[in-house]
Amino acid sequence: MLDVQNGIPEVELDRAIALLGGRPERLPKKALYQIRENWKQAEPKVIAAMRGALEAWRTGDEPGDAAFFGLFLCTEFASRDALPVILEILSLSDDGVDDLFGDAVSETVPQALATLAVDQIDVLDRMIGDPEINQYVRWAIGTTFAMLVRDGRLSHQEAVSRLHTHLKRILEESTPIEAEENADFDSDRDFGPTVIVDTLYSLLPHEASDDMIRAIELGLIDESIFGGVDEVRERVAKGPAGLQQAFDRLRSDQLEDTVAELSSWAGYQEAEQRRAPRTNPSRQNRIDHNDDRQEPHSSTTIVREQPRVSRNDPCPCGSGKKYKKCCGRD
Repeated sequence: MLDVQNGIPEVELDRAIALLGGRPERLPKKALYQIRENWKQAEPKVIAAMRGALEAWRTGDEPGDAAFFGLFLCTEFASRDALPVILEILSLSDDGVDDLFGDAVSETVPQALATLAVDQIDVLDRMIGDPEINQYVRWAIGTTFAMLVRDGRLSHQEAVSRLHTHLKRILEESTPIEAEENADFDSDRDFGPTVIVDTLYSLLPHEASDDMIRAIELGLIDESIFGGVDEVRERVAKGPAGLQQAFDRLRSDQLEDTVAELSSWAGYQEAEQRRAPRTNPSRQNRIDHNDDRQEPHSSTTIVREQPRVSRNDPCPCGSGKKYKKCCGRD
């Protein structure tokens, strides 16, 4: 995280934040650097821009990317003041969540909630059990629970107990489903049982394993994402070692550098590759808000060997499934 100081003229800061409110194809690095370097001054403006994007979406106007970029920035700087608007966006319909946060729901929301909502477990618990909440939001909350357990900020017993309560309610309300009806979970069916069982799987071993197996046997779980009864039993047999392996696959709950993180996203890398080379010498040194610049020396740049894959992209492993239904579930 940068050691930030105030000092940028308001008009420049407002211009940088306004740029984030568009739909920039290329990553607006200069604007992001300006905001990061002047975070104390920028924080209320960024949160206001996020709320403006939310209200624009609610009234049918173009919301731009202010909420998307704001999510990263507010997570990086642990802005607790941003939590209310983040939770409001996460409570929207599927279209609203996707328009405002996009793939950041799966990629960054778990980090955001683990950073900002550690004292809001009751709120997160209600959301993960609510079938009206976007399924990827619920999955992100499940990942948040696992992160908090890993980091010792939520007990393993409490996390399992809360999730098990949801699973028991699901089992009480459910009837067996024929296998052929269970084949496609991209329909309007409630994905909640799969989310709950998959999250409980990450926290094995624990006392909910028998009910997890029962839910699978009833056909309530999408087995294209979740491997089935044998997978549960194998993880139970691994004991604490299996739990540690699951924790090792989780990302850090810290987002160190918004620019470095987003620079690894495939969409922004592709936009840079499509950028035509500059051949006019008179324009070689012209700088606008989208131009790259050297990152301040106080930041740590993260270089990834492969671009980040979006959840709806084909899985790079070649399985033919979407990434979210294959390697992306880890």
